[in-house]
Amino acid sequence: MKDSPQIKPALPFLFNRIWQWDKGMFLSMFLYTVFFSLTPLIAIYVPKLIIDSLQAQDWQRILTVLIAGFLLSALCAFMTEYLLGNYRMRFNAVRYKLIEELNLSTMKMSFPLTEDADILDHLQAISRTLFNPHQGPGGIMEKLLTIFGSIVGVLGFGAVILSLNVWVLIGLFGSIILTYYLSLRAGKYAEKRSDELYSAYRQHDYVTRTSADFTYGKDIRMYQLGGLLKAKQQEAVGNVMAIRHAIQNKVFGAEVIIALINLVRDGLIYGYVTYSFLIGNLTAGDFFLYTSAATAVVFWLSDTMRDVSFIQVQREYVQKYQMFIAEARIPEGDGIPVDPETRTFEIEFRDVSFKYPGSDQLILDHLNLKLSNGERLALVGENGAGKTTIVKLLTRLYEPTSGQILLNGRDIQEYAYTAYQNLIATVLQDAKIFPFTIAENIGLENEINPEK
Repeated sequence: MKDSPQIKPALPFLFNRIWQWDKGMFLSMFLYTVFFSLTPLIAIYVPKLIIDSLQAQDWQRILTVLIAGFLLSALCAFMTEYLLGNYRMRFNAVRYKLIEELNLSTMKMSFPLTEDADILDHLQAISRTLFNPHQGPGGIMEKLLTIFGSIVGVLGFGAVILSLNVWVLIGLFGSIILTYYLSLRAGKYAEKRSDELYSAYRQHDYVTRTSADFTYGKDIRMYQLGGLLKAKQQEAVGNVMAIRHAIQNKVFGAEVIIALINLVRDGLIYGYVTYSFLIGNLTAGDFFLYTSAATAVVFWLSDTMRDVSFIQVQREYVQKYQMFIAEARIPEGDGIPVDPETRTFEIEFRDVSFKYPGSDQLILDHLNLKLSNGERLALVGENGAGKTTIVKLLTRLYEPTSGQILLNGRDIQEYAYTAYQNLIATVLQDAKIFPFTIAENIGLENEINPEK
């Protein structure tokens, strides 16, 4: 891969894509934050007001609070559900555009990268997270909808707890930060093992596809490869399960410690609120308000920190996505344009040597060859002599290890890639038939001219 591509942080990158493809997502996010954060505040303040009004026997106030609470709750419930559905459709549309962008990059990526195992593992990880709406870019966009509402809610409930006792609030935040650290550490471990996991997934997928691919059917039967393919599949499954088991153990250990911390914290907080009520420092309405607020702030703050931890882990996949898009792209428009009026061409291989990536064996060793305009040339040789390699070099699927290939006296690497490709028509012995019409397979274009 190329060195040092310009990569944006995950969130600015996603915000940029959202702004580019669907600005309305930001409005949905803002409105959802407002109604989402209001819902639990209504749920704890309405009962408190009712309890206080009952003690004062203020029946008119009770009726007013009930009606207002019902109308506000109904409005918030309707709007949050509507905005949630609206946002999900929008973020999935953005995710599909990211998938299209990835597919375009894989089709146009430099050909040597298509045979690089590290690149293929990288692509496997990106694809699996991108196609899953709850991971990678999709997972982050999903969490962004609720995280801002949760933060607003935490601030609101935090203000309520602060009016009770500042140390209760500090204890709450301290315990949540500790659980966040434990959750983040488990997530980082999972991300660290992700390259191994997706490499094992790719091996499993390859063996599974090969077993079910009828183009291999003759070889599988003639050479009785069923047992070997089954063994390879079981080996890949074993690798996947071993890595997943290690990740789950790490996560489970963190969750056990987090549960113990939560148990101690909740016992201390509810014990303090109950004690304050019993000695007369709190009214019945206050008791309900503070216990509900403590429950809500713990729940929301835990959810917020869990979402932040999730985003911290998933942003690595957004970074990988950006790197792949940036590094795999061929600069199609860069270079010297080819004059469409030119009808005379001369091709020259000048002292060309070539070896395939990862190999030390030279396939071509100081090859010199010139093909003048109008000449016809047939290359004859044994398998592995380099005939197909010459075609791959001429079509710029690979670059020479040393030497130059010239077109009309210029190195072919200097020409604009797409314009150069349009000069060459290649028919390989293993040409693939695409799932198109016969005309489209011949013309290889969207719009076919029947007369041609």
